[in-house]
Amino acid sequence: MKKIFITAILTAIYACTTVYAAYYPVSIDESTKNGVRTITKSYELNQNDDVTAISKEGFEQNGSFFIFKDMVKTELPQAESKEYAEKVVISSKSNKMNDILPLLEEEKQVVTEDGFSGTAKLDLSNLKIESAGYGTSTKNVSTTRTYPNLDSADTQYIPKTTVENGKTLELSGIHWQSGNTQNINDTAITDRYTAVATYTGTVSNSYVKGYTVTAEYKGTVSKTNTDKVLYTAIFEESTPTEKNKVNALYAVLPLGGALAGIAGTILLGKLKKRKGVEYEEESNDVDIDTADDDDDNYPGIGTGV
Repeated sequence: MKKIFITAILTAIYACTTVYAAYYPVSIDESTKNGVRTITKSYELNQNDDVTAISKEGFEQNGSFFIFKDMVKTELPQAESKEYAEKVVISSKSNKMNDILPLLEEEKQVVTEDGFSGTAKLDLSNLKIESAGYGTSTKNVSTTRTYPNLDSADTQYIPKTTVENGKTLELSGIHWQSGNTQNINDTAITDRYTAVATYTGTVSNSYVKGYTVTAEYKGTVSKTNTDKVLYTAIFEESTPTEKNKVNALYAVLPLGGALAGIAGTILLGKLKKRKGVEYEEESNDVDIDTADDDDDNYPGIGTGV
């Protein structure tokens, strides 16, 4: 019982010392309106702070007693900004600026995941153009060569290959033309020939499939932060009667908390003690039942027979 009483006292002391949290005003102002003196205490808190912990207890100042009248909440918006950069990748068939610029926006509106917003503009100084890969194309080409004044239509006079624009082409056909015809014994005899030779082949060319353009947008984004709140506690000068009432109230509150703590602790101790007695009685009943079972198992013992 002594241990329970000590625990109750400690609990009451803790309750009395933790009635109010330590919030300190950032400013204290005094004013008089219509003959009533008013003192305001301003507290700057976070949105998640416990506003009920702000003290509303009356106090004396310069011989006057002031009591709590009202609490005013004011949001404290704070502007916050930071630099923003975003890379954009697009595809282009050309690597010329005149063809690329129409594919890009000059500026864009952005909203970040953490709530910042603003305008970002295209930074041409960081524009990067790279080839997207290469391909190969093949096409058939042909050319002709003329070989005049040949003494016979013999292919041995015709080269089997020729070079056109750095590419070697193969002979694929010959068209013969006769010239310098003479009439001998009423017979037309040709002793000169012209060969028109056709050469063909294939040419492969490498080409760029396209271009990858990397552009960067830069700018300043901002947002309004509302994490801070200003609470203003308003106290007015009171009459002697109001002062006595307030003093009585603040005197009773800690005492009531202490008495509640003591009563709760003592009641908890009694419940634990009672539960222990009940548990002990149940244990004794179990022992008696066990003894009766043992007598049944061994007839003649303890029966008076």
